This record gives sequence, C-alpha cells and structure tokens, in this order.
Amino acid sequence: MDIYELENLRKNTLKEIDDLKPFVILGTFIIPSLVLIIFHYSGYDVKSASIPIAFILCLPMIFYVADIFELDKTPQIKYMLFARITPMIFFTIATNLAEKYLKFFYIVVIIFTIFSMNLIYKMCMKSIKKSKQKKYQKEFKIQSLKPYLAEFGYDYNENGLIENMYLRHSKIFRESVHYIESGNDKICGKVDGIKFTFVDIALVDTIKKYDIYGVFFHASFNKKANSNLFVISNDATNDNAKQFKKITMDNIEFNAKFSVYSNDLQNAMYILSPAFMKRLLDLKRRLNFPISVSFAGDKIYIFLDTGKDNFEPDIDKSVLHANPAFTIKRELSHFLSIVKTLNLNTRIWKV
Repeated sequence: MDIYELENLRKNTLKEIDDLKPFVILGTFIIPSLVLIIFHYSGYDVKSASIPIAFILCLPMIFYVADIFELDKTPQIKYMLFARITPMIFFTIATNLAEKYLKFFYIVVIIFTIFSMNLIYKMCMKSIKKSKQKKYQKEFKIQSLKPYLAEFGYDYNENGLIENMYLRHSKIFRESVHYIESGNDKICGKVDGIKFTFVDIALVDTIKKYDIYGVFFHASFNKKANSNLFVISNDATNDNAKQFKKITMDNIEFNAKFSVYSNDLQNAMYILSPAFMKRLLDLKRRLNFPISVSFAGDKIYIFLDTGKDNFEPDIDKSVLHANPAFTIKRELSHFLSIVKTLNLNTRIWKV
C-alpha cells in the first residue's frame, strides 16, 4: 500500500466517524430533551426529583473532567476522593437550591442539562473516534510497518504481548504488584548475532492505579551472571534496585546521569566498562527518556519510560503532509539501534 492509498484509508475512516454524528446527536440531545419535557409535564415534584436530576447531570461532568486531567492515572485514594466527594457536594447544593429557590433551580437545571448533553456528545464522539482510530492504526501498521521491518528480517506482530515472566525476571518493576499482560508492536529479530525482543507496553499498576507506558527490551547472551546489577537513570525510579548497594563509578558524567546498584562490586565494574558506560550515555542522549537497565541470568533488560503509546499514526494528520510512516520508522530505528549502540555482541560476561 503506497502513501496515497494510506491517505485514502485515513480519509475514509474520518468519513465513517462523521457519518455517525447524526445518530449521536439523536441519542444525546433530541431523545434526552423529549424525556425531560415529558418528565416536566407529568406532574412530578421537582423537589423530590432534585437528587436524581443532580446525579444525572453531574455524572457526565465528572467523567469529562476525570478524562481531561487523566485522573484515572493518579493514585487510587485521590481518584476515589474525587469520584465520591464531588457528587456528594453537588447533590447537597442541588437539594438546597430546590428547597429554597425553586425558580432559580429550574434555570440551573436547564443550563446544566444543555451543558451535560454537550459533554455526553463529546464523550461519545471521542469514544467512537478512538475505536475507529485503532482500526486505522492497525491497518496502517500491517500495510506499512510490517513490510518495512520484514526487509531487515525482523518479525513484527502489531498485537504482540510481553509475557509477565520477562517483566518479573527483569526486576525493573515492583514485584508486589500484579501486572496485566498488555502491549503491542512486538518486534523480534537478531542484530549482530544477538537475539532481541522489544514491545511497546501499556501496563497497569493495580495497587497505585496508574498506567505505565514505554518500550520494554530484552536480549540474550551465551553466559550467565549470578549477581544482580541495575543501572537506573536519575530521572527514573526502581524500588528493587535500591535493595542493593549503590556503587559509584569512575565516570563523573555517568554518575550525573545514572545510579548503579549491585550485590557484586567486582562483576558490576567488569560489566560496566568505560566503553559500555559511554554507549549508555549516548543512548540516553539519543532517546532522552528515563532508562532502567537490569542484568539477570543470561539476559539484559531495558525499559524506556516514554509515557505514551509509541509508534501510533495520528488520524488527524495527513499522510501526504505529516508522513507518519517516516516518523514512526525513525522512532523504530532509534530503538532497534539499542543493540548496536550498547554493542551487546561483545562478550561482557566472565567465563
């Protein structure tokens, strides 16, 4: 599929979204308005109905604000306080208004009804667009990225998942947390004789209730190390690494960017040679993301905390002008250069 066909695919997807707008308007404006009119002329007591009315009008605003500020990614206690206390405050105010200022309450109900309908409409359209965009992105990857990676001999699975055992074995993430298998854009291959796998991951911390986005990479070696070694950039966090002794390396620039933790000083010094530290610094400068590296058994694990879903084309940007394929391929080339940048085919293990 060439660039013009990809642009037609994008335009057709946007047209599908636009074609659904009348149905959304019908469901979010017209039908609710008719229900409210019927409710009004049916003789119901406005005072007794104030709480359910407040509840109906408050929910869309709560969800909309929570979505804008991504409150679902905050620690659980903050999110629960927002989700529970805000409706209670709103209900109390609405009830008092209904009891003391009946006419003013009518005006407030009308204003909030229109406002709430508008928010519901926006949320519905956002959900539809998100669903359609996923289909577009999947087709884009199959038609553009998969053939591109196949040219280098790499296997690409746009829905590929990372296995939990690799996440846990790396000890980059907290072991006390249950991580749901998730991710996409799984690439497997071999560079300079080294087998590697990396996946664009989206994990959920089920205790602190926030999402983790980034690229998880692992490669295998012919030798095994019995010690634990972590190299964590100073803009990243790792609770598991801090269980071990912090080691200061003989490189001022490296110490300014990374912290090293290990239970074997001699092995850490052997693996983190001056050349290796230089390559890791180069990788940090090139990608400019928080980096966590761990060595365990016969594997090296690297997690790049990008904070976003990577390698996704934007449906709102023209393929002809923005050329997302070029941008995504450039991002991929940066990540695929990890093996070469760190020169992982060098025998860094002790015999």
